[in-house]
Amino acid sequence: AAVDAYGKVVAEYPGSSLVDDSLWNIGWCHIKLKDKAGGKSAFQRLLNEHQDSPLAGSARFWIGVIYERMEEWQKAADTYKEVMGNNAWYYSDRAKRRLEQLGKRGKISADAALIQYKKLRIDESVPAWQNINTPLSARIENLLALRVFDDAIGELLTDRKSVV
Repeated sequence: AAVDAYGKVVAEYPGSSLVDDSLWNIGWCHIKLKDKAGGKSAFQRLLNEHQDSPLAGSARFWIGVIYERMEEWQKAADTYKEVMGNNAWYYSDRAKRRLEQLGKRGKISADAALIQYKKLRIDESVPAWQNINTPLSARIENLLALRVFDDAIGELLTDRKSVV
C-alpha cells in the first residue's frame, strides 16, 4: 500500500519537491519487501531524475546493498566506491566498511577493497571558510552559555549570511 501511495505522488505530482523523497521511500519499501529489482529500480530512478537530491548518496549506497544481495559482488564494490567518491559522508563511511567486508569475505580481491576517501580541500578559497575566525556576537555567546543551541545555530546562520 505504501509503494502504491508513494507511486501516486511520483505519477500525479512529477514537479513536486517530494518526488525524490517518494522514490527513496518506494526503494526502501521494496528492500523491506525483499524485492531487489523494485528497490534498485526506484533508487536508480531517483539518481537519474534527481541527481542533486540530498537522498542521492543514500540511494546509491542502497543500490550497492542490493547488488550484494543479488551476489553481484563487483557491481556492489563499484557502487560503494562511487558512494565514497561523492562525499556523502555518512554513507561514505558505511560504503567503505561494506567494501572492506567484501574483501575480507573473499567476494572481491583484497586490493580492490583498499580505497581511501577523497580528501576535501578546505582553505580560505572556499567561501564558507573565509570568515571562520570571525568572533561570535555577544548574543550567540550568551545563547551557547545558556545551552539554547537551536537558537544559537539560527543566530549563527543569520550572522554568517550577513557577513558573506
